[in-house]
Amino acid sequence: MAFNRAVPVSGDIIYADRGLYKHYGVYIGEGQVIHFAGPKGHETDPALADVIQTSLKDFLKQDLLCVQENNGKKPLPVSEVLQRAKSRLGKCKGTYNLAGNNCEHFANWCRYGTNESQQVDAVATCIAKIIKTILQPSNLNK
Repeated sequence: MAFNRAVPVSGDIIYADRGLYKHYGVYIGEGQVIHFAGPKGHETDPALADVIQTSLKDFLKQDLLCVQENNGKKPLPVSEVLQRAKSRLGKCKGTYNLAGNNCEHFANWCRYGTNESQQVDAVATCIAKIIKTILQPSNLNK
């Protein structure tokens, strides 16, 4: 996904680059973000993760703000994006799963109605290529 501007508007998917991963959320306006994460001090603990609302500053920590472009995807109406995000507040504890239900899945579900993660897809593609390379007949005979 490309990112084109640093000022989000309500309903935008935003992210903060944490180095090894990107943390996604939905900007709801007035400096607030709804995202799937652990509570303050335990942000990366999947057992404590839930859909929460925080300030943009707390969401970003020290990272830069990026706003995701649609790249040909048709977003849902902003009112529906916000309704979807707010409908999950405090209702997802214990459901976080890195491969199938993470912050990017949540943000995409809110904005596009699809439960997907490009980060997960990229890792899965990489692993598949490695396995294919290892299992090639020419490599099995070594």
